[in-house]
Amino acid sequence: MCFGTVQAASASDASLPTLLWQKTFGFPAGTKDNYRDWSSPTVVDGILYIGANTVINSFQYYSNPPPYGIWWDFYAFNASNGVLIWDYRGNNASFIETSCAVANGAVFFGIGTLNTGSVFALNASSGTLLWNYTTNKGLSSLTVANDIVYFTVGYYGYTLYALNATSGNKILELSGYGRSSPKIVNGILYIGSQDDYNLNALNASNGKPIWNYTTEFYVYSTPAVAGGSVYFSSGDNIYALDARTGVKLWNYSTAGDGYESSSPTFWNGIVYIFSSREQNLIALKASNGVKLWNYTKVGGNPIVANGVVHVSVPPTDVSSGYLFALNAYNGEKIWSYSIPPIPPLYNWYKIAVTNDALYFGVGTSLYALKLPPSPSVSSPPTIVSALTDEGQLVNLTISGNVTSSQISNVYITSDQSTSTVYLTVTGVSGTIGFSNMTIQKGLICNETIPTIYIDDQIAKKQGYTQDSDNYYVWYTTDFSTHQISIIFSESQNLKTSSLPDYIIWLGAASAVVAVSAGVGLLVYFKKRKTRIPYS
Repeated sequence: MCFGTVQAASASDASLPTLLWQKTFGFPAGTKDNYRDWSSPTVVDGILYIGANTVINSFQYYSNPPPYGIWWDFYAFNASNGVLIWDYRGNNASFIETSCAVANGAVFFGIGTLNTGSVFALNASSGTLLWNYTTNKGLSSLTVANDIVYFTVGYYGYTLYALNATSGNKILELSGYGRSSPKIVNGILYIGSQDDYNLNALNASNGKPIWNYTTEFYVYSTPAVAGGSVYFSSGDNIYALDARTGVKLWNYSTAGDGYESSSPTFWNGIVYIFSSREQNLIALKASNGVKLWNYTKVGGNPIVANGVVHVSVPPTDVSSGYLFALNAYNGEKIWSYSIPPIPPLYNWYKIAVTNDALYFGVGTSLYALKLPPSPSVSSPPTIVSALTDEGQLVNLTISGNVTSSQISNVYITSDQSTSTVYLTVTGVSGTIGFSNMTIQKGLICNETIPTIYIDDQIAKKQGYTQDSDNYYVWYTTDFSTHQISIIFSESQNLKTSSLPDYIIWLGAASAVVAVSAGVGLLVYFKKRKTRIPYS
C-alpha cells in the first residue's frame, strides 16, 4: 500500500517531506483483530528509541481466555537508516504506558499491568537490563535530572517517587503529588496534582514545598518552564506563573465543553498548546497571554523546531489522518502529510523531530520522514504588548533585529513626573541586538525625555527622536538576557542629553559668550548625567 500523500502551500517538491525509511512488523500467522500501539519516540545522539505494545486476537482478549496475546518491545534504531540496534521484549500481559527518558548512558521508561507498574532502566547502547523498580499502576512519564529519576503513580490518590538513576534505589516517596509528569528546572520540581487542584513547586533534592498555586480544577498538564515563568493548563484556563514565587502572571480562558489537560510547549517567546475545550492549537504570547493565532482540529502536544510547529490529526478506521507543519509565528500551513485509515487507533500521533527528520509509529510500521529545508517563515510580529498601571494591554511597535519573540515582561508604570517602560530582552550570547521602539506619548508623562538602562547601567549606545504623537527610542545591547528600563523624566532635560556631543559643541560655539564659558557649560552637562531612581 502506498503510504502518505503530501499537500503543501507551494508545489515545489523541494519543500515537501519525503519517506526516509520504513520498518514494518507483522503479526503471527493465524491471528486476527490485531493492533499495535507505539509510544512516543525519542532521538538522542543519532539513535531512535521507541516502544510498541502488540495485541493479537484482541476480541478474545476482552471476552475469553487465551489464545489472545499482549506483549511489549522496546527498540533502538539507527535514526538515519532504520537499522535495528537492539530489541528488549517484555513479559506477556503488560504494556508500555510512558514515554522514555535518555540520560547518562541509560534509557528509562514505565510499563503497567492490570495491577502494578514498573520502571525499567536499560543500557542505551546494548539494551541490556540495568534495573527495574516495581510500584503501583498508573505511571506518569519519567523525568531524569542530576542522576535522579522522577515519576508519579496512581489513579485515585497519587504518589511522587524519586529513584537513583544508577541503582534504582528509592530516594523519595511523597503522597499527594501527581497526575501530571514532573518537570525539573534549576533544582525546582514542578508538578500538578489532582487531589488538591494545585500546581506545586518542590525542592527537587528533598521534596520540601516551596510554593503552590491553587486552580479551580485538576492539574493534569505537565508544565513548561522557560524565561522565569511556568506555564500549564487546568479547568478552563491556561496559566503563567512566576517560576520562583508562584505568583500568577496571566491566565487565558478557553471556551467549550470539558476541561484543559494538555501540556504546553514554549519556543521563542511563544506558548503553544492544544486546547482540549476548543479543539484548536493555540499560540499565546508568553509575556502576557495574548493569543497570536490558532489552528483548528489538530491535536497532541506540539513540537517546534526551526520556526515550524509540528502537530497531527489521527486517522480512524474510516478516515485519513494528517501530520501538519505550521509557521510558528502566524500559524499558516506549510505542508501536510496524510495517513491512510488504519483500524483501530486510539491515540494522537506521537512524534519526534530533529533538525532534518520526523519520526512516528502507526499501525504495523515505524516511519522516518526526511524534512525539507526550513522554509523562510514570515517575520515575527512587529508588535509587543505592554501592561499599564491600569491593567490595560497596549501595543508598542518595534523594528531592528530584536524580535517580539525575544521580548517579554513588558509593562509601563508612571507617577506624577516619571514614566518607565520595563522589558526583558533575550538573545544568543556573543551577538548584538539593535532595537527601535515606538512609544505613544499618551502613555508617558508630558514633556519628558527618555534614558535607557540595561541591567541598571546606562546604555552606551542609545538615542531617540519624537513627533507630536510618539517617541522613537533606539538602543543596542550585547545579547544574553537583560532587563531594559526606558525612563522618561522631566529632569533629564539637564541630566541626560540624547543629542550627540557635536550638537552640544555647536550650540556652545554659536552662543555669544566666551569660549571658556562654552566649555564650562559642556562640563556641566556631562557631570549631570546621573541616574534617575526607579519610580
